[in-house]
Amino acid sequence: MDRKIIYPGQIPMVEDQLQAARFTQISVGRLAGALYDESGTGASGLACTPGSGLSVTISPGQITQPGTIDATAFGVLPASASALPRQYILADPVNIAIPGAGATYVVYGTPGTTDTANAVLPYYNSANPAQTFAGTSNSGQTQPTVRTDAVTIGIAASVPGGSIPLWSIVVPSGATAITSAMISAASGAPLYPSLRRLAMRIVAPFNAALAAAFGGYPSKTIVADPTTTGLFWVSTADNNLITPGESGASWVNLFAGLATETYAAQFNPGRYLNTTVITSSQTYTVPAGVYKIRVRLQAAGGAAGGSADNTGGNGSSCASSGGAGAYVEAIFPVTPGQQIPISIGVGGVGVTGKAGGTGGATTFGPFGSFAALSCPGGLGGYAGTQTSSSAASSIPGCPGNGPPSGPNIVYAVAAAGGLPGVAVLGTAAAPPGSNSPMGAGGAGITGYNGSTSQPGGNAGGWGGGGGAHANQQAA
Repeated sequence: MDRKIIYPGQIPMVEDQLQAARFTQISVGRLAGALYDESGTGASGLACTPGSGLSVTISPGQITQPGTIDATAFGVLPASASALPRQYILADPVNIAIPGAGATYVVYGTPGTTDTANAVLPYYNSANPAQTFAGTSNSGQTQPTVRTDAVTIGIAASVPGGSIPLWSIVVPSGATAITSAMISAASGAPLYPSLRRLAMRIVAPFNAALAAAFGGYPSKTIVADPTTTGLFWVSTADNNLITPGESGASWVNLFAGLATETYAAQFNPGRYLNTTVITSSQTYTVPAGVYKIRVRLQAAGGAAGGSADNTGGNGSSCASSGGAGAYVEAIFPVTPGQQIPISIGVGGVGVTGKAGGTGGATTFGPFGSFAALSCPGGLGGYAGTQTSSSAASSIPGCPGNGPPSGPNIVYAVAAAGGLPGVAVLGTAAAPPGSNSPMGAGGAGITGYNGSTSQPGGNAGGWGGGGGAHANQQAA
């Protein structure tokens, strides 16, 4: 970000103060663009809860959407048409009256920029310095003193042009009060969870201390078992504090019920013979007496991005973590002695100061009349950039690399994206690599005052992404 420089003995100009405010606005807009995408619209906060009688209350929040730096002159600074995500704020709760019962309404937010806080300002009279003018040329006229980007909340049967849909309120005939059951997210509402809520839904091992800190895991959260690799649990209750697997715990095995009648019907009656684990590329020969096989493939994870240098310890840098490789299960008829080529993907490797390497794909086949079964590897995380100790930045997580492909698939998990890295005021948080169904991602690494950039962590356990590297100012 840019910052204005003022020197000792210099007479500050009004342009200096306005330019400093504009620099801050640009920095906030760039950070919002990293979170919501430069061309995306996002809303956070702005929760809708029942009010008294036929009314609802909208809590404080903000809407971010594409715009320009300043559509009109900002004081003595000229307008700037350069593209910039703009943040529009609702500072205080707003109570909205519902027009009536027996209808469906949409609560919407209208972003707008206005010049407010008008006041009669004192001016210097160059012809008579002992006299102070009230307003320009002593006119007594008021002038705006604050440029406000704000959200105005409204309600109607449909959303007006230029407004953002937020909540749908379905009010039955004869209703005299609004209940939570009548409120849901409106169609097209760009409502995003907070970083805190998002963190609770990352597939990470169950953590009792973390659960206590935020009041328990919400329903439908997926966590990895804290001790058993490859075991995952789904919460069946809100405010869930009990450790998975304990007696009476409100958790179910993620893969419970997968062996349905449809799934089992693909096996001919017969006995289980053996399990073969293959960790290197080779040609597999079907053993004697085997006529059907179930194949489980796990692609390699991507490496994390590398951090930038932190010469002198005057800032911080954090890369994003590597994505997990895809996973697939498929069932094939085979004949003894049949030879099937297998290629095992190699985990992504971290590169100093650059994006991490992509994990290799894992393939089975082709053989006989069957095309190859293939799992794409996880993408590498993005490299970090140095941020000063007085600023904040984030590096978005890499996207997923797509689902598996091929014949006879009975279960598949697409290659997961990596997690974002965040550096705030000299402190950086190195995120772990994404988990795969067969392995956990690597742990994030944090270094201090590194004079050179560092590589991101290599891919983690079977298919897991690499943990990011953070280079931060020493405490």
